[in-house]
Amino acid sequence: MRAGLTHLADAVRVGVFALAFAVPSPAAAQAELTVQNCLSHPYDTPETPHQTLVRDLMSALELTLAGVPEMNAALAQHQPAICIDPRPITARGYLDPTTMQIALAEALDFDAMLLILIHELRHLEQFDHGHCPANDVSMKENARASMATEADAMAITALLAWDLRTLGRSGPWDHFAAWQEYQDIPARFEQALTDTGSLSAAVSATFDQWYASDWRVEAYYQASCSDYLDRLDLSHALPRYGLLPEDFLGTLCRLPSGAPYDCTEGPPR
Repeated sequence: MRAGLTHLADAVRVGVFALAFAVPSPAAAQAELTVQNCLSHPYDTPETPHQTLVRDLMSALELTLAGVPEMNAALAQHQPAICIDPRPITARGYLDPTTMQIALAEALDFDAMLLILIHELRHLEQFDHGHCPANDVSMKENARASMATEADAMAITALLAWDLRTLGRSGPWDHFAAWQEYQDIPARFEQALTDTGSLSAAVSATFDQWYASDWRVEAYYQASCSDYLDRLDLSHALPRYGLLPEDFLGTLCRLPSGAPYDCTEGPPR
């Protein structure tokens, strides 16, 4: 993502999770990343400038990550390489679960990278729990899942950015609050937390807020349907018409501690 938000038409592609501001083609993105751009788990032996930056990012998240066991479990299970993408890409960051890499745009400043990294780590946690694009359901159900996973990732990004703010690093929160098409999300979190005093209630309100933007819903719906059709073309499979599991939201909407939070999808299309 970058200094000027783009449309989401390419926000969901071929199983890649992105902070919803546009994402590059995963094949092209990964082709130009080298070992010098990436640092492997446990992110503590850097040798290049990009690797050192990844080490510093993970160090800045250390206290926050200590309080989120589910996210830590996903990191330990999948051990993604974390990369700094030096190309002038339109994506701020993305997770490619096929290569198990998280990439962050080099053009971002440190605090913006922290915010994007939090978001992609939530997508990694979702992937660990089996919430990822799939063609064993109908195109409409796939779109429902894609929108819900993004709403959840945005809500948890707000929660952990707020935690960093309470620890004295307000930069990621300030970046979130300044992104024009998304500034209503951290604003809703802060207002709900002020009104209720409950982090869980604030996350619930923030999940709901994601659906308040017709632009977000329409763009993500279109992108997820395009992704669904692309996967059909690649696999030469026939369309499926299955439904999401009845407990889909119940398994998705969990705080990084593992405790559930209430979540409600926006009105059906």
